[in-house]
Amino acid sequence: MTNQVTTTIKVLHTGRNRNTVFWRGILVAPAFIFLATFSTSTWSEGSDTGIGAAGVVFIPTVLALLFRKKYPSFVLTFNHAVLELGTRVFAYLFLLNDDYPSIERNPNVAIIFPDVEGGAKLKRGKYPAWAGEIVLGSFAYWNRVQGYMLLLVTDEYPTFRLK
Repeated sequence: MTNQVTTTIKVLHTGRNRNTVFWRGILVAPAFIFLATFSTSTWSEGSDTGIGAAGVVFIPTVLALLFRKKYPSFVLTFNHAVLELGTRVFAYLFLLNDDYPSIERNPNVAIIFPDVEGGAKLKRGKYPAWAGEIVLGSFAYWNRVQGYMLLLVTDEYPTFRLK
């Protein structure tokens, strides 16, 4: 079994509800607002708190993993529910299925976490070289865009490569 998070969405190709397609952006707004309340960017924009709702959960989780070597089960359940809700919202918004994104579980959209045995199987793995190259390339691209767009230090349009 893989040690990664897997996503399962039953995509509907036939028998679709055509009446809601145009209105989905409006229909999904309440679920999206509910989901956004768990985002750090919701609370940290322009405020001095900086932590937000997700930070309240993130910091104790990191501390529990570091010092107790155990992933708190209530936090794992909460994180699973929020990730699954976000997937249901975007599956509905991007027309993958017609099930309105309820805050209750839906068998057509599932997120499966690997068994981490309370954090005992988690280890501080090495940073893969390929991942470092992607992150470095992303920073390099972003700096080229900043130099062109905001800092106005060049008039050459930034290239779309990662190096």
